[in-house]
Amino acid sequence: MKKAFLSISLLLLVLAAMFSLSTAAEKASAAEKLYELKYQLKPGTKFVIVSTGETESVTDQMGTEVVASITGDGEDTYTVLSADKEKGLTIELEIGERTQDISSDMGSASTDFSELIGKKAKFVLLPNGEAADFEGFDELPEVTTGSGETLTKDLYILGVKDTFPKLPDKPVKIGDTWKDVQGNDVPLGGGTLRSESDYTYKLIEEVEKDGFDCLKIEVTGTDNLSGDFEQQGTPLSLERETTTKAVMYFAYKEGMFILYEAETKAEGIIFVPSAGIEIPQTMTTKGNVVVRFKK
Repeated sequence: MKKAFLSISLLLLVLAAMFSLSTAAEKASAAEKLYELKYQLKPGTKFVIVSTGETESVTDQMGTEVVASITGDGEDTYTVLSADKEKGLTIELEIGERTQDISSDMGSASTDFSELIGKKAKFVLLPNGEAADFEGFDELPEVTTGSGETLTKDLYILGVKDTFPKLPDKPVKIGDTWKDVQGNDVPLGGGTLRSESDYTYKLIEEVEKDGFDCLKIEVTGTDNLSGDFEQQGTPLSLERETTTKAVMYFAYKEGMFILYEAETKAEGIIFVPSAGIEIPQTMTTKGNVVVRFKK
């Protein structure tokens, strides 16, 4: 009986060792697997992008903290009109329902987006996530938000560019990283701010998410925003640095991300030259972007 027990124990040890070697081999194989990430949907594909966000802003005004809460959401429909492996996807954007509400000790305000809803425009989404060839954005109505910002053609286009996370220009494997470094002019309050951003993407693992075979990708980076603008006729200057931590799930077989979750923290100073004062401001934001395919 003792000999039989020892034989069974030895067999179990051998099987455990074989399982460990098999698991290690699978992990090693997965780590070496190459993935080609591209935006590559079929013509006729429709998808809805639902975005939500909540921001808390703390401004130090002459020693008094003013706290404001900003919440917003949007739901836009995208239709792939044509697809080319090299030139990318020609997409029609139909702007849907959206809200923006601001509340603070100073009062509250909401934005009326009704004249914007249902309007359409077109653009090309390149395989790596760059957007180009914008059409119809100059015909979209300008909307002034509750925060006093006027949405113009340039801001609409920047919004589209920021919607699609950037992908690597070559196949990658688990653990690989790639960069997205950009500089953009941001029109605001009759002036122009300069945005300089530097983001790093890292491929973490292959996972199943919401029924899709996805690649989990971590995103970290900074954005520096500076320049002059006006608010209610008062000349102002801004210097702000925003740090971002995010996670993206990219359905690589379908060729589209399905979820992007982010947290940001911005710290900056608003200068009021006419009064010779500086106003420190901190903003924290949590938000996500969800992609839903329509049948």
